Amino acid sequence: MRNTTVIFLTGAATLALEVLASRILTPYFGISLYIWAGILSVTLIALAIGYRIGGVWARKLKGDDASIEALFAALPAYASLLITLSCLIYPFIFVPLGLWSLIGGAFLANLILLGGPLVLLSAMNCLLIALQKTSRSRSDNDGDGGAGRIFYISTMGSVVGVLVSAFVLVPQLSNFRSTLLISFFLGCLSLYATKSPTIPLTKRYAAKWAILSILLSGILFAMADWYLGRESQYRVNNSTIKVVHEQPSFYGNVQIVEHRTLDRANPATTEDSDKFGRAFVVDGVVQGQMSFPEKVCDVNYIFALTLLGRNAQPTPNRLLVLGMAAGLLPMLYAGECEIDVVDINPHTLELATEFFEFDPEIANFIVQDARTYVRYTPEKYDMVVIDLFQSGATPEYLVTSEFFHDIAARLTPDGIVLFNIIAAAKDEPRSAYMALLRTIDSVFPEWKIYHRQQQMEFRNMFIVAAATALPRLDLKDEDFSKIPEKFHASLKTTLAQEVDIDSERLAQAPVLTDAHNLFPHLGAQDDVNRKRKVALEKYPPIFLAQ
Repeated sequence: MRNTTVIFLTGAATLALEVLASRILTPYFGISLYIWAGILSVTLIALAIGYRIGGVWARKLKGDDASIEALFAALPAYASLLITLSCLIYPFIFVPLGLWSLIGGAFLANLILLGGPLVLLSAMNCLLIALQKTSRSRSDNDGDGGAGRIFYISTMGSVVGVLVSAFVLVPQLSNFRSTLLISFFLGCLSLYATKSPTIPLTKRYAAKWAILSILLSGILFAMADWYLGRESQYRVNNSTIKVVHEQPSFYGNVQIVEHRTLDRANPATTEDSDKFGRAFVVDGVVQGQMSFPEKVCDVNYIFALTLLGRNAQPTPNRLLVLGMAAGLLPMLYAGECEIDVVDINPHTLELATEFFEFDPEIANFIVQDARTYVRYTPEKYDMVVIDLFQSGATPEYLVTSEFFHDIAARLTPDGIVLFNIIAAAKDEPRSAYMALLRTIDSVFPEWKIYHRQQQMEFRNMFIVAAATALPRLDLKDEDFSKIPEKFHASLKTTLAQEVDIDSERLAQAPVLTDAHNLFPHLGAQDDVNRKRKVALEKYPPIFLAQ
């Protein structure tokens, strides 16, 4: 009974580690099919090697049940030590791996996080099968040597591990601390297994390793904030940044980051101690920013969307914003119309309220997936703003014709929809963004696109679309009266003229559908990878550890 309990719980730890690995890797390598392919392949390779090694150990120790059981008891402690070691090093080496190759680096990162521990934990299954085969008489021994029962117990434990990690650890603890908690748990499990009366005192060597693993993981867990420098300021170019709040969630790790500009004459001080910026950061990507004490939006793409919106739909009665983040865009429309804001993360409202002066009374906040909401709501809107990102990229299931048809069905006869898309500056004839425009064109008879013409690595693309003719963009000086002056030049450049799209290139691009979505394979994933590398170069390595 003792050993089957241990194998159940190590099965739980195995899958919990896999879930946490996906979240640890996200700030460094993003979210993509390639990243998950790496996680799954490393997991399966580790399990296969572990089963093989466990079988070899079982054959070599055949007949020596005490030695087999002692090794069985020691393996969770060894795995615990490897997990703690990976937590010590990954905050510092994952950035160089990401800068080297987001796909190859992610594979190596998975080996560091999962490889060793999963090999050891999976080897335990074979050792327990060997123990059960020798503990039964030939007449009552299972035909499979008890293997079916052992793998059943281990797999059911894995199910529990997924549920506990997803619904208990992720919402309550940082990824760093959650991983250390699993390490601590494995150390305790090894100590528990060592107490088996069938293990002679001379073979209880696992106890000292279990105690060591418990101490190391427990100390690092308690000192996590100090080790990761959560109370420290980081120097980035000519400014300092500091994490003032961190919120684990099902939908990414949210950080509220404050940054202050250093005084060039005296780099040890800031230019103005009362002035600072505050950013809403999800998995290492900034998704909103405000300057203080002015309490003014400090990102120009929000102003670009409002300028386009006010020109195409000057007096909306009802506005739908898909994507909350810091709540900057709804604040610019406060008091002008009825506003619905949809976001899948329930924590965004409280964070926007506490750190970005968002007033919950100005909008109806709806916790739901954007696509589900627009498909089933009966409401009609004069304007819909799509500002949705996951790990710095537009989720691929939100760029299909089916989603755009649902959006079109939610618009009033003269309603408009605004898109904010981040794309690389260079666009190939059959790139993801040409496919996106082709898909929009298949749903909306009228649309216009704007972006900065200067050469740069990345830029925001702004698209306004409607079922009826759109007015010519006519911006006047008074339109910029409530916009910080530092953004005037870039906004005028971005919105100077509609971007002309070659009709032949557009016709060559495919329409993206739920059944055949080529968006990540036509260059979008490459853009995400390049953008992720920009973030890796910008922040100190320790900053992205979550």
